[in-house]
Amino acid sequence: MRLQPLVKFRSFITFYFIAFAVLLLPLLLLHQISILITLFIFSGVLFFIPTLIPNSQIFGPVITHFKTTHQEIWLTIDDGPNPIDTRSILKILDHYQAKATFFVIGEKAAQFPELIQEIIDRGHSLGNHTSSHPVRSFWIAFPSRLKREIEECQKILSCCGPTPLFFRAPVGMINYFLPPLLAQRNLLAIGWSSRGFDTFPSDPQTILDRLWKSVTPGAILLLHQGYHPINSDETMNSKTLELLLKKLESENYTCVLPSQQQLISLIA
Repeated sequence: MRLQPLVKFRSFITFYFIAFAVLLLPLLLLHQISILITLFIFSGVLFFIPTLIPNSQIFGPVITHFKTTHQEIWLTIDDGPNPIDTRSILKILDHYQAKATFFVIGEKAAQFPELIQEIIDRGHSLGNHTSSHPVRSFWIAFPSRLKREIEECQKILSCCGPTPLFFRAPVGMINYFLPPLLAQRNLLAIGWSSRGFDTFPSDPQTILDRLWKSVTPGAILLLHQGYHPINSDETMNSKTLELLLKKLESENYTCVLPSQQQLISLIA
């Protein structure tokens, strides 16, 4: 991961906004409106455009793979827990002896604590996916909102088991204020290297085909739960998971839970 130039770019953005704030009043007094408009447009490009790119590392490191010398992948499942399919997903994972990290929403975890306990009891891990999953507004949220979303989810999950070490932003959107808040709480931002766009109506085989294009040792795979229910016992996501695990097994891949140290080594 090429992180150093990106971290330096964050420093440049910080310096730019400080300079802009210092120049704002003189430019207004000098009636340099055209210069102000240009600076405002440039500010928007610097501040907002990178945020809209999932897994963007311009504002801080986002881990999109892990280091391994074996046929291993990290399976991550977002947006639970959900009474529609959490148990069926756990049953499928058990059948293939696969481990996964569930990036869960705090409010749902508080609503269905028994599902969170089942996830933990079966040897899987939990990640912080915010308290309310504000998918439409998280990318423009200010520090107070971000802090609340992170801490409320951490508090809920810490009552169920080990305090989560990993955080995933809704839609993978990292804004300028988020990386320092995560660093203060020793949370690693986790992205993905392979996704199947399974939140959109698609047949399971199509989703698998999209996922498989980027499957390599050390890949982080992104799946979701709770979307497109077929009936009360199964969803498209459960069927996709079963197809994926069958394919991984045929290719001698193992689903593992990488350690924090394995991931930190990528950004050290």
